[in-house]
Amino acid sequence: VGYELKEEIERKFDKWQEPPPVKQVKPLPAPLDGQRKKRGGRRYRKMKERLGLTEIRKQANRMSFGEIEEDAYQEDLGFSLGHLGKAGSGRVRQTQVNEATKARISKTLQRTLQKQSVVYGGKSTIRDRSSGTASSVAFTPLQVGRGLRG
Repeated sequence: VGYELKEEIERKFDKWQEPPPVKQVKPLPAPLDGQRKKRGGRRYRKMKERLGLTEIRKQANRMSFGEIEEDAYQEDLGFSLGHLGKAGSGRVRQTQVNEATKARISKTLQRTLQKQSVVYGGKSTIRDRSSGTASSVAFTPLQVGRGLRG
C-alpha cells in the first residue's frame, strides 16, 4: 500500500514538472465589414483644404533631377528651397493667395488691434505697409544748421 502511494505521488510530481503544452496561435478572423466611410462633410473638407499643401510649399518640395541644390541654411545637409529658389524668367511673380489656405485672424484679435491703433495714435510704421524709411520727424534747414555748428 505504501509503495503504491509513493509511486502515485511521484507520478503527480512528474506530471507537475512537465512543461505546459504550447498554445496554438490563431490568427484573428477577417473583419466582416468593408472599409469604413471616411469622414466627409463641408466643414471637414474645408478644414482639410485649409491645412493642405499650398502652391508655395509644392514649389519648395519640387526638385530637379541631376542638379546640386543650394542649401538654405548653408550647412552640409539641410533645407533647400526646391524650385522656389530657382531663377526663372527674370521677373518677380506675385504668388496667388488661396483664400482657403490663407492665415486668418479671429474677430476678437481684429477688434483688439483696431482698438490699439485708435488708442495709440492711429497707424504706426509697424502696422502700416510703409517701407520703414518714412519718418514723422521733419528737419528744417534751420535745425540742420544748428546741429552742425555744434
